[in-house]
Amino acid sequence: MSLEGFLLGAVALVVGAGFTFYGFKFFLILLPLWAFVVGFAAGAQGMAVLFGEGFLATIIGWIVGFLLGAVFAVLSYLWYWAAVTLLGFFVGYQLGLGVMALVSATGFFAIAIGIILGVIFAIGTILLGVPRALVVVLTAIGGAATVVAGALLIIGRIKPEALGDGIVGAIIYDNFVWLIAFAVVAALGIIWQLRMPSAEDLDESQWRYA
Repeated sequence: MSLEGFLLGAVALVVGAGFTFYGFKFFLILLPLWAFVVGFAAGAQGMAVLFGEGFLATIIGWIVGFLLGAVFAVLSYLWYWAAVTLLGFFVGYQLGLGVMALVSATGFFAIAIGIILGVIFAIGTILLGVPRALVVVLTAIGGAATVVAGALLIIGRIKPEALGDGIVGAIIYDNFVWLIAFAVVAALGIIWQLRMPSAEDLDESQWRYA
């Protein structure tokens, strides 16, 4: 277990747990954190593909990841709908890479499929107007994948570069059992969030796009 793997895993575990179980209730507060994680992953993965290096294998990947993460965090703070769209894209993208991992497909083809599915999910969040149920499902799924990946990083089961194939892909490649753990955590997150009263937490009307 490397120091960067432990630190990255700890951040992923905390942010992922917050989104899994309190994604809707504290969504406006968690938006910048989630957007940073999405931007960091996107920037680092982009550098890995561009230079043919491993995920977070170079200092450039870390720097670009932090910079893009900061930009995404600022955008989400100023315009929450932008972060909601990013959330939809992130979940679709990671699920797309996960599906490719199931058939042992990697590289540009897997990334292209992930991007296509991510765009579909992003458009879906816009068309559906971000109802409470959709936010709950997206945050629980995205958070659960991040929780499991974070735990695997902390215990040294996977290395940071394994995330280059996507969070879900890294989980599948390590052991298929972890995919079941991901599904269970996501289901628990959805159930937990849906049991919370919504009227006291947030006026649902402000979630809809203008």
